[in-house]
Amino acid sequence: MEREIAKFGYNKGKLFALMELGRPWNAGILGLFAIVGFLLTKNAIGINVIYAFFSFVFLYLAGTTVNDIFGLETDKINISVRPLPSGRVTLKEAWMFSLFFYALGLLVAYFIGFYFMFWALAFCILSFLYSMKPISLDSRWYSKSLVLAIVTVFIPLNGGASIISGKIVQDMAINYIGLGLSAFFLFVATTNDLKDMKGDAKTGKKTLALLLGEKRTLQISALGVSIFFLITNYLLLNYIKYALIFIAFCIAIWAILIRRYFITENNEMKFTKARFTVLAYILGLIMALLI
Repeated sequence: MEREIAKFGYNKGKLFALMELGRPWNAGILGLFAIVGFLLTKNAIGINVIYAFFSFVFLYLAGTTVNDIFGLETDKINISVRPLPSGRVTLKEAWMFSLFFYALGLLVAYFIGFYFMFWALAFCILSFLYSMKPISLDSRWYSKSLVLAIVTVFIPLNGGASIISGKIVQDMAINYIGLGLSAFFLFVATTNDLKDMKGDAKTGKKTLALLLGEKRTLQISALGVSIFFLITNYLLLNYIKYALIFIAFCIAIWAILIRRYFITENNEMKFTKARFTVLAYILGLIMALLI
């Protein structure tokens, strides 16, 4: 998806190139997980959770830009039309863009409350460690998908829940759901490395895809997705009124996800479609929690 958007926006100007760095089409997922966490503690949408949504969207824009800054050499090989390797955005401009949205996201978090601010700061620290050399947690197979799942799911979900609960550590039931959704997302995200194998190998990264190969990575991902999707949605049934409708919805989502593993298509498109399926699942989950 990033490749197609980069080609589309190649001559669209500086503002488009900067937003392309932040990948706003992905950022909304974090905000939606904050809403899920909120709804697990209160069966209604409040103004603070709307602020929480935008706080994590802003932080994501900053974090993914930092990842592009430190991953410039890899992008020169994998996606040379991206804003930084193509020269449409300078490193100085990228840093300014990132720091602005880190500050904006934290400012919004500050007005939401202390406990939410804790999770926003946790996101900032982990997103920086994920990319920053020489730590580069995204260059090791045992930390890349794990950290990505934590910052995408566990932190936003707990941040959203903290708005109502007024505490950092949530009830164990909510923590189990957060961990289950994080593990589910981890195994979905594992397939993202398949499209970057060439550049990752040349720049010394040690991803699971490089370690196991494409076929084994897909097998492990499909198994992990199935196990944790089942466990998590079983736990969620305690929070959902129309359980049978939700079960039918989950079976359809699982079938669509698993089907992707048996379709012959390029790995970038495979992950893009899986990402949209996950987005559909989160939106459906939010509706089920609201009813």
